[in-house]
Amino acid sequence: TRFISNESFSGIPAYTARAAGIRTWHRRNVAPFNWQTAADYDRPDPKKMVVYELLLRDFLADHSFKSLTDTLSYLERLGVNAIELMPVSEFENNNSWGYNVSFHMALDKYYGSPEDLKAFVDACHARGMAVILDVVYNHAFGQSALARMWWNETAFRPTVNNPYLNPVPRHPFNVGYDMNHESPLTKEYVKETTKYWQEEFRVDGFRFDLSKGFTQLFSGSDVNFWNQYDASRVAIIKDYADHLWSVDDETYVIMEHLAVSAEENELANYGNGMFFWSGFNPHDQFAEASMGYPSNLREVLPANRGVTVNNMVAYMESHDEERLQYKNEAFGNGSGCYSIRNENTGLNRLKLSSAFFYTVPGPKMLWQFGELGYDFPINYCGNGSIQENCRVDPKPIRWDYRNDFDRAEVYNITAEFLYLRNNFDFFHREVTKQQLGGFVKILNLSGSDGKVAVVGNFGVTQRSATGVFPTTGDWYDYFSGETLPISNLNTSIALAPGEFRLFIDRPIERMGGRLPTGLNDREVARLGLSVRPNPSTGAVRVDFQLKSASEVTIDLMDVTGRVLQRMFSGRLGSGMQSVAVEAGLVPAGLYFLRLSDGAGTGVQAVVIR
Repeated sequence: TRFISNESFSGIPAYTARAAGIRTWHRRNVAPFNWQTAADYDRPDPKKMVVYELLLRDFLADHSFKSLTDTLSYLERLGVNAIELMPVSEFENNNSWGYNVSFHMALDKYYGSPEDLKAFVDACHARGMAVILDVVYNHAFGQSALARMWWNETAFRPTVNNPYLNPVPRHPFNVGYDMNHESPLTKEYVKETTKYWQEEFRVDGFRFDLSKGFTQLFSGSDVNFWNQYDASRVAIIKDYADHLWSVDDETYVIMEHLAVSAEENELANYGNGMFFWSGFNPHDQFAEASMGYPSNLREVLPANRGVTVNNMVAYMESHDEERLQYKNEAFGNGSGCYSIRNENTGLNRLKLSSAFFYTVPGPKMLWQFGELGYDFPINYCGNGSIQENCRVDPKPIRWDYRNDFDRAEVYNITAEFLYLRNNFDFFHREVTKQQLGGFVKILNLSGSDGKVAVVGNFGVTQRSATGVFPTTGDWYDYFSGETLPISNLNTSIALAPGEFRLFIDRPIERMGGRLPTGLNDREVARLGLSVRPNPSTGAVRVDFQLKSASEVTIDLMDVTGRVLQRMFSGRLGSGMQSVAVEAGLVPAGLYFLRLSDGAGTGVQAVVIR
């Protein structure tokens, strides 16, 4: 408990020096949680999910559910509609990704209290955002009672009569102690513990880690044998899914499976439909394309993998894959003065990749800070070196990236694509053309809301594209606002290296007038917004202009977007304004002043000394 602050979780009983092993803490007579949203709130369509995967330890400095709740505005503005938490059930030690699980039905204290998690789920549901838990039922670690009650001290492994755990793992990629999912007791354990999270915390679904390991068919070290169709494994997973749907028939069931397409197809088409992580190929393909090397992005489309339904959760990055911007900066291609190893050029390549990722049908996932071009490698060590044994070590938390214009623009472009995904159907219906090999890539998509043509140059020299448009007529460049009349389907489009264009056959206002991030030049210019002095000791003047009398609010925010203080609220007349405000007792550092006038919102950074 010495690693857990009172702010994260107060009132934890002291662990005495003479104690050994695990202490169990039962809180009795706890008042029922006062849920503010209905249990049957309107969940996101799972086929249109945009999942934000995060590890609380490496996302927020105090790694708490409370602060995560305060950060939801940042994620909502981005456009994600589901948040996937890496394992939060009790795991060994505190410094962990959470896959070394010991007690599947206990909330790990490191992130906060049960009430804090419930408040987070409640706040997400109020915004129409789902909460998915990453759960670990392939194995348990040595502190688990499942291991300790039937334990072979001599061999340091479960006994042969352990009713939950196999003495010897049945498949190649096992960690910890392999669970026997053909055992009736294990099945009951999985069902009861998942039901607890569904009912007690109202979570919307689960991502089952290493679900291909739910097998008793011995494959030893033979990965290819383990990958093959396994009728027993299929039956086990169907049984678990049936149970989850019997508790809540809208529960999302997501598998990290990576087996043959026949097995994934059968499970995807079973019951209410299961979903599957897309695996390594899409990541590898997008990484190669982003770095400017030959690539084919075909496997971002489920049909190209032999999957008959759009139940594949695709991602360019996950907790398990290398960060694209790191690879751009470390290994990117180039020609002449164009080099992807240049930070800003690499960030532009992320926008290009996004144009061919978020636009295709099926659920999508992004890894934390990917929307800001996070560029610390997955194997980064605290001393600045890069070593494989540092993979699960803490990584730098870089909310200051939001104050970098080029990184904020990656966020903005991502938000633009997600805005279109969330409000129009042309990214969710039919892919009418896919040219995903070569350096010039083209997508045509169609839905009831219109037709779309996407074209991009993944090469490092200028190129031209033909056959971009499916029909003649006026096409509207979403990002530039320009109209392009097309009378010849062989019209050539010149593209600079790394350039992409998104054409729609109808004009659509960008972002529906919403502000994607605080760094919005247009809104700052409209308001003539400035802050002086800057840096400041806390007392500043906020200068701005109003076209008409308006209700004005000024808020002080930290770098995560959390509101710390309402500094001004009132009605002001038209014309130039100068409002004196006091930042109060906040520590020295970088903050943001947000001014809203009813017509929009402008944000300016301010440094408090």
